[in-house]
Amino acid sequence: MAEPNWANRTLFHHDNLAVLRGMNSESVHLIATDPPFNKGRDFHATPDSLAAGAKFQDRWSWKNDVEGEWIDQIRDDCPAVWEVIDAARATWGDDMGAFLCFMGVRLLEMHRVLRKDGTLYLHCDSTANHYLKALLDAIFGIKQFLGEIVWNKQNGVKSRRRWGNENDMLLVYCVRMSKHTFNPDEPMCRRPFAETSLSMHFNARDEHGRRYRERVIRGKKYRYYADHGRFIGNLWGDIPSMLANTPLRSESTGYPTQKPLALLERVVVASSNENDIVLDPFCGCATTLIAAERLKRQWVGVDIWNHAHQIVIDRLQNEGLLGPEGEREWLINFGQIHYQNTPPLPH
Repeated sequence: MAEPNWANRTLFHHDNLAVLRGMNSESVHLIATDPPFNKGRDFHATPDSLAAGAKFQDRWSWKNDVEGEWIDQIRDDCPAVWEVIDAARATWGDDMGAFLCFMGVRLLEMHRVLRKDGTLYLHCDSTANHYLKALLDAIFGIKQFLGEIVWNKQNGVKSRRRWGNENDMLLVYCVRMSKHTFNPDEPMCRRPFAETSLSMHFNARDEHGRRYRERVIRGKKYRYYADHGRFIGNLWGDIPSMLANTPLRSESTGYPTQKPLALLERVVVASSNENDIVLDPFCGCATTLIAAERLKRQWVGVDIWNHAHQIVIDRLQNEGLLGPEGEREWLINFGQIHYQNTPPLPH
């Protein structure tokens, strides 16, 4: 495994493809990222918000947005990815093909920088998730697919002409099935049992009054405690979106596609350990980075928005993770939070 060729708490202000290409191979434990979805529209932060001025265009053109060098790399490094792109152009159109070219070269680099025990969480929605899954199958291999998390945002658009869409998806892949980190017993990955389940299945109590049940597996007796809760599985309906729940407004930066901190904290705690390195190549308003900092992980982010560095600092300050104002200035000025506008140099 290679050592990272950047410092902890670094934000790169640059095209993430160049940054990913400059990162040492096998240097990251977890990538959790929320890229464009090919929604065919523009996104703008609210003008009076912390993220004022942030904007991006989620429209794609084969003529204007695809570089010949991307096509050459995809065809040379992973012809199966090109087959997915070619099929998307035939079935959907050139705009989907252009989006998948953009994502394909970046996903190839994300796979390269992940360690053998590394994991990728790719956030998407129904617009392109089936094509993105095919890309990831081609790059990571279908046997490295850990599952599709369905996040019910509780704020879907209702329609009388079709089923409303209230879900986003997180596609989860590992580099090696036998090595990846997974922590299903973390409290964030579990929920309390319903009272009916408690009374039906946990009808014994230990000397401290804790409810439990016992199972015999291969002749050995195991005790399961009710207060550990139930593993949540891949249907996440307990975390509302930023738009669906007023209490989450305190987290809001006004960034147009901001995700709740609880969502990323669950991802980070489930698939990394303390001091592991977490990367977000589309870090936006820095929710992944804040989650990593709160959970005592190292982090590195990439974004092309000019004020991304300031929003990272402001959010860390608001979370109480930079200390008082004087200490905050010391941390920033003496290199504890790094801002770099050139890609790392591989070594």
